[in-house]
Amino acid sequence: MEHLKQIVTRQIGRTLESPADYEYLSEQIQKTTGEYLSPTTLKRVFGHRTRSTIRDTAT
Repeated sequence: MEHLKQIVTRQIGRTLESPADYEYLSEQIQKTTGEYLSPTTLKRVFGHRTRSTIRDTAT
């Protein structure tokens, strides 16, 4: 999966670190293929984790 992420980030010319990056990727996929993949779906596919999904182990 990491290899796929590297290919995608190279192709679109940006990293996949913020929600805006996934929105951009979603738009680019739709422009290129005519198919819509939501930013949320792309985050799940690429394993993007937000602060709210990272469990606090300090407590």
